[in-house]
Amino acid sequence: MWILLLDHSESMGKPFDRASSEVDRRTRRTDRETKFEAAVETLLVELDRLAPYMPVALFVFTSRCRLVAAGVAADRPRFEAALADVSPENGTDIAEALRSAAAYVREPDRRSETMTTRVLLITDGLSEPDDAGAAARELKELGVPVDVILIDPTPPGERVARDITGLTSGRWDPVVSRVSLSAAATGSGQAAMEMERRARAWIARADTEAAEVAGSVGARERLEFTAAYPGSMSPDTTGRLTVYAHLGTERAQVEHLLAALNADLGPHPGRSSGVALSAVRTGQVLEIYPMLDDVRCVPARQEVVWHGRLEQVSFALEYVGTAAEATCDGTVRISVDGLLIGQVPMSIRVEPGSAVPPVQRRGSATMIRTVFASYAHEDEAFVRRCKAAYRGLGINVFVDRDDIRGGQGWQRVITDMIANHDLFQLYWSDASAGSQHVAKEWGFALQVARSRPDGTEFVRPLYWSRPMPKPPELLKPIHFAYVDPQSLGLGPSAAGMPEAGAVGGPRRCEASFPVVALTPGRSPETVNSIRAALPAVVPFIEDVTGLRYHPPITLLVDDHAVSQARRSTEAEPGVPDEIVELRAAVDLLQALLLVFHMRQFTAEHGRDAVDEVFGLSGGAEQVEFEFLRHRSEGLGNTIRRHLAGEDVVVGLPGTVPEFLGKVSPSLDGARVLPVTMLPTFVELFVARIVDYVGRVTPVGGGLPFRGGFPIGEDAVAYAKRAFPWFLVDTEPLNLRTDQPRFGWTATPSDYRDLLAGVAGVVVDGLRTRGATLRTTLFTTAALTYGAFTMGDAASTEAIGRGAADQGVPRFVVPAGPAILICADAFERVTTSLTDAGMARDAVRTHTNGLLGCTVVHEHLHAAVATGLDRDGYAAPAAALSRSQAWQCVNEALAAWAQSHFVRSDQALYDACSAYIRYGEYPDWPYRGAEAVERMYQQDGLQAVRALVAQLRADPEGARRRLDEEFNS
Repeated sequence: MWILLLDHSESMGKPFDRASSEVDRRTRRTDRETKFEAAVETLLVELDRLAPYMPVALFVFTSRCRLVAAGVAADRPRFEAALADVSPENGTDIAEALRSAAAYVREPDRRSETMTTRVLLITDGLSEPDDAGAAARELKELGVPVDVILIDPTPPGERVARDITGLTSGRWDPVVSRVSLSAAATGSGQAAMEMERRARAWIARADTEAAEVAGSVGARERLEFTAAYPGSMSPDTTGRLTVYAHLGTERAQVEHLLAALNADLGPHPGRSSGVALSAVRTGQVLEIYPMLDDVRCVPARQEVVWHGRLEQVSFALEYVGTAAEATCDGTVRISVDGLLIGQVPMSIRVEPGSAVPPVQRRGSATMIRTVFASYAHEDEAFVRRCKAAYRGLGINVFVDRDDIRGGQGWQRVITDMIANHDLFQLYWSDASAGSQHVAKEWGFALQVARSRPDGTEFVRPLYWSRPMPKPPELLKPIHFAYVDPQSLGLGPSAAGMPEAGAVGGPRRCEASFPVVALTPGRSPETVNSIRAALPAVVPFIEDVTGLRYHPPITLLVDDHAVSQARRSTEAEPGVPDEIVELRAAVDLLQALLLVFHMRQFTAEHGRDAVDEVFGLSGGAEQVEFEFLRHRSEGLGNTIRRHLAGEDVVVGLPGTVPEFLGKVSPSLDGARVLPVTMLPTFVELFVARIVDYVGRVTPVGGGLPFRGGFPIGEDAVAYAKRAFPWFLVDTEPLNLRTDQPRFGWTATPSDYRDLLAGVAGVVVDGLRTRGATLRTTLFTTAALTYGAFTMGDAASTEAIGRGAADQGVPRFVVPAGPAILICADAFERVTTSLTDAGMARDAVRTHTNGLLGCTVVHEHLHAAVATGLDRDGYAAPAAALSRSQAWQCVNEALAAWAQSHFVRSDQALYDACSAYIRYGEYPDWPYRGAEAVERMYQQDGLQAVRALVAQLRADPEGARRRLDEEFNS
């Protein structure tokens, strides 16, 4: 709200003392008109500049002050009409104007109209300094800044203006003309509007975050607590308290346990129950501690990990009071990471002999969804960790920004926020004990607490350093809970995140991170390599992003699951045309060979009669034919695995077919085909199949037949280009495959010619470009054996399907974000490096390094999406839309991060650099890492962190920033 205090004293009816003929271009007026007229015109113009919804109140004053109009900025005619009836008269009382503004702010209706308030005082008169100062203090206490425009200033007037604005954190402007008056009024109006805009955005952000956090836990069943204890005790006896944590579906089991326990609880067993105030997820630690008047509990507190099923703990009870008779009231408190999530009321009657049977008691409370955090700036690291921990409970912790908290004008917003939260959590330390801001906040929270229902603990302090700093008297009756900072991943000092270490020596954290293989028996080396890398990768990611990062689980899966995830999260590599063509040819060759394998290439004969028309002579020829038919099923996959960097194994029968005479001498006893012999093997293998097909190809080509094995889009494009007579369907088949597949039709003669032609292309590719292509494929794949998934349905289904194929039940596959790594990545990289001629003793080290780069790449993606900024916020959902801008900048950052991680290892750094330079930006987004590197060289990690923050807030803006740097 903008409150205008306009002086209309007699002196305001005169022209400016230094009047000139200078024209104000907005009003077309000159200074020779009166100061009041100039002020009126200026204020009306400023109303047009404000947001239409901005609340405005207009007071005019002389020795008295009155409200002449109130509304929103869009109501300009109302304000104009009100000012038309005002004319200069009488003297000036600035104090009266300020007191009127303060009274207006205090009115109850004002709190519903606006988030913030700013006052503009326009005057040319003098006022008693003491009176004006006292009135200004009223507005200061309300958190309202006051701006002063002093027309035709004098030294006494300047002193009053300085006193008012100094007290209220406003600004004052001496003006001597219409133009300077307009400029000063614009400054105040824009400041008022910006305060309101920021407050609305701030509140909206808090509400949105709270809704997102609450939604993240879904309809998780609330935890319940039941306590069993002796309802009455003699002063000289001891008792036993048993507390059960359970779900509502386990009440019958609890009742059974209680029935067995009653005999140990005396003649009058007591029972109480309560419900958790927030959602609790599996794996969280419940701290249970009873608090009863004059009763000692041993142990004082116990911890239990919630595993989603009934848990129980027991305490010994001993009366330590002095009275012979007493009623000991209290509660069993249950907390998670210092946050009280449940209470169970208790009452034990202490008296000699028998006692009145106790009444069963049940505690109830509203679910906690929002918490206002009051803390000193020095304790921010601890507060942020608590915020992250409470998120898992479905609770959003409102962490206010220091620039808002410290500014005048935000006090109303903060007090309203405190009142609108479910509870107020005070983070008590030496720093907060000495903070005036914190003192004001807890003081107001105590007022709010008095308006809450009886039994509601609105103010809940906690501390994490021992001994606990001494609390003030008003806080002493309130229980202060202790939280171990190490339970939140902080050291005893609760220090914040350190700056990045020296390049080449990533710091390590003493922690283990979950790595789970969903491919039993296939991946021990990969598991070991990743586990060894993560303690260095996680803090490295925090350093380069400036985010607090809690890494998701790493899953070792099959290639299909990784490919599925990469398609939805990463840019496809810009593979060169020759690689695309060779892959397409191999795909087509595989489909053609499968037709031979299934004896499907002729329509004139049934499948079982085909062998008869081949004219097989039996003996060696029969063995050869069966070898060709059997091995044709997997030859295409053999070629693909070879190009991916694997050794290929060819199993031969006891009698080696004659056509393999040129190859078999090169095979060792293990039947491992050397890389150099694969082109010859494929050439001889397919040539023999073509010969056999020729035996049954009718003159004239024969009748067309439908190929039973469809081909992919790249194979279709290649076939149409190289063999235009080949008939391929125009529409994809309705198959449950990740990529579209197309059917095809051919005559037996076309099939024979196509088989020979495609085999020639594949053999030529393997023979003339094989080594280069194999190295290129390794370069583009070795650093991308992983993917990050947010847990979308397609990726989760692919992971579950792959796990099931390996004999792992689908329910074992965790939902939610995950890092996926190819299970046999270590073995494949090792094979590729060995084939490339790397010395054996260097292969293992280099393989670990390359896998470390892969882990860095994917965890960078995970951190950008899920990491928490200084305010405890993850990336907004809108930024995770996987837009082209998001992917481009994200991939550039990930590629740069993996290079930076191995900057001190020249060989690994060169490998990463080659990967970055493999394609052209932006089609190959990893090339954008060059622009990120320039930012780093110019401004250090701060530039990288700024780009990460911009990507999360404004992906399109981050893309423009990266483009500008790349093209500079």
